[in-house]
Amino acid sequence: MVRPSGQNTAPKPKSNVRRNLQLLLSPAWRDEGNVGDFSLVASHAEKEERSEKRSEKLSVVLNAAETKTDAEAERKEEALVELKRVVKELREEDLSMQRIAAEGVRSLAKEDAEARANLTMLGVIHPPVEMLDSEDAHSRIASLYALLNLGIGNDANKATVVKIDTIHKMLKLIESSDSNSLVVEAIVANFLGLSALDSNKPIVGSSGAIPFLVSTLQNLEASKTVSQSQWQLKQDALLALYNLSI
Repeated sequence: MVRPSGQNTAPKPKSNVRRNLQLLLSPAWRDEGNVGDFSLVASHAEKEERSEKRSEKLSVVLNAAETKTDAEAERKEEALVELKRVVKELREEDLSMQRIAAEGVRSLAKEDAEARANLTMLGVIHPPVEMLDSEDAHSRIASLYALLNLGIGNDANKATVVKIDTIHKMLKLIESSDSNSLVVEAIVANFLGLSALDSNKPIVGSSGAIPFLVSTLQNLEASKTVSQSQWQLKQDALLALYNLSI
């Protein structure tokens, strides 16, 4: 049986793109002289399909970004809680808890600029300075390295440490009869870091730090054997003197 001309027997399309293509292929479309519009309709169909795909991809990207943002916000919140906990313990009267907290500050501030800034805003500098008056050598060392790491890449912290008379407290530790090599190493490392800031140089240089650094080098030169820590101490002392001379 011959089908009447112009009859469209194609199944119902499932999308706009398929509907347009079905229309283009129908005999009725061709018989009505619309063949010349084929490229226009096809182009529209392709654009519509590409638009749908782009929308799907954009939706995936946005969902991934939202998930990442939520995870980052949660991480920062957890980090802030940890910083607040350490600062709180640093202000406790229990000496052992203070020492552990100072070690925590040292660790947190070592390689994290954001942590250093947040710790400073939480008021973390003064407690370690006060701990320098402690009679416990381990607490002194922990506080010295906490101050050292708080100053890494942070000129404001370096300036604050010097302004609150920390240099004289450090030198007083050297004069005490129970000072040991670990305390000396920590103090020299601090002098190196603090002397890197130009505004600190006059205060550090006039405090008595220079004779101490020179004496440290002389004692190292007199030593018959040089350990790895002594070699580092020598380098730190030399660089601190260089900073103070320029």
